[in-house]
Amino acid sequence: MRLVAVERISRDKDESTSVDTQDAGITGYAGTYNHKIVATAVDPGVSGGVPIRDRPDVAEVLALVGDAWEGVIMYKLDRGFRDLLDYLKFEREFCRPNGKVIISVMEGIDTSTPAGRQMAQRYVEHAEWELERMRERRSDAAERLIKNGYYNGGTAKHWGYKPERDGNHYRLVPDPAVVPDVQAAAASIISGKSLLQVSAALGIPPTTLTSRLRSAELKGWITWKGEPVRDADGMPVLREQVLDDATWARLQAALSARSAGKGVPKDATSWFGVIWCAACGEKLYMARYRDNGVLRQYYRHRTGSVCTERFNGFRLEERIDPSVRRVFQDVYIPEIRAGAGVDNSEAITRAEESIHDLEDNFIASGGSAEALGRMTSRLESRVARLRDEEKPASTKARLTSELILDRWDSLTSPEERAQFLRSLHVRLFARKDAGGRVWLEVRQGSGRRRHGGPDLAEFAGSDDDWPGLVVDADGRISGGADGAVAS
Repeated sequence: MRLVAVERISRDKDESTSVDTQDAGITGYAGTYNHKIVATAVDPGVSGGVPIRDRPDVAEVLALVGDAWEGVIMYKLDRGFRDLLDYLKFEREFCRPNGKVIISVMEGIDTSTPAGRQMAQRYVEHAEWELERMRERRSDAAERLIKNGYYNGGTAKHWGYKPERDGNHYRLVPDPAVVPDVQAAAASIISGKSLLQVSAALGIPPTTLTSRLRSAELKGWITWKGEPVRDADGMPVLREQVLDDATWARLQAALSARSAGKGVPKDATSWFGVIWCAACGEKLYMARYRDNGVLRQYYRHRTGSVCTERFNGFRLEERIDPSVRRVFQDVYIPEIRAGAGVDNSEAITRAEESIHDLEDNFIASGGSAEALGRMTSRLESRVARLRDEEKPASTKARLTSELILDRWDSLTSPEERAQFLRSLHVRLFARKDAGGRVWLEVRQGSGRRRHGGPDLAEFAGSDDDWPGLVVDADGRISGGADGAVAS
């Protein structure tokens, strides 16, 4: 019989099923029964959980269906299958219709008979169970390593860190070759640079960079499956930080400000989310059409809006630059400094659940009332301590040493300028006067008009609060007076 040999190994150091061992076993079997090996598919380093026809070398060999071969031979059945559904589909949907058989040397299996097929199915069921147990053991071992502060492999999800040997294990420590990039990226985002600019400078895709900058691991938190690892008192387990808590909190506030434009249609105006209607307070959308070959555009409300205000798009956009220049003359860029809060709700919930579980089941399972009282008393003390430690996050606005108009002039595209205004929570509200002229009012935060205020240059780079600023719970800046420019 002409046979295709299938060999696989997950780890080269596994001598009991090494490629050499498999090859020798298959060759010996073929010689004993006068079979001919017409092709060999070897896939080292491939998990048994990968479907057999998805393995690179096997897929190429099995493509030779026809009369080139009559069966598949493997040293052990788990070298071909560790998934019962994969085996059944391969045997019933591929082998039987094409007159092919499966032979396993060690188990003495030949699927050309009903008894052989039944035996093969049982062996694959056991192999699948073994694979699940291996995954559980690996997961348990990984969890133990991580919760004890050790390294479990992988570098992409631990940006800014590198493994360093600690006895029989490794720990993650700040990587001096990468930390400057992380800190520079954070400083750039906090200062108002666009994510696209920073990602281009680092050579990291924007989505990947965002995910890395959002990771609590940068502030030293050890995480498992995306959640912080906590100690017995419910507090996060920490390693050495790449970013201090204050910088990390300010970075998250800056990233949140930049997310305001998500979900924008591809054909939307560059100023989407910046241009609003002063009459009704709703967002305006761009409409474009051609009239006798001439492009027309205007800002309008969504279809069905009760407000009928609409504005010539070209004239309105011409007024954006002078409006911004008039309102923000000699004004420095504000910065939100977010103070990290302490939220122990998860640990409190876990402790309270433990109290309820003890009260419901402890005595019924044979425990004494005295022991129950001691344990619940300790848990109640822990809950009280965790509640005392909780504090809300705080936000404060301070001035940087960079003028708003200097940053504005450094941005060359409407998209970058619109993103800059969104990062400052600035909205431009359009309205018409009795003569039909268009006015733009520059407002911050929840729609209050931008304050005029005193000359703020003296506060640049100082620790004094920006006079007149109001910072809401979301870190939005708002203030007082008018800043309208007629068109």
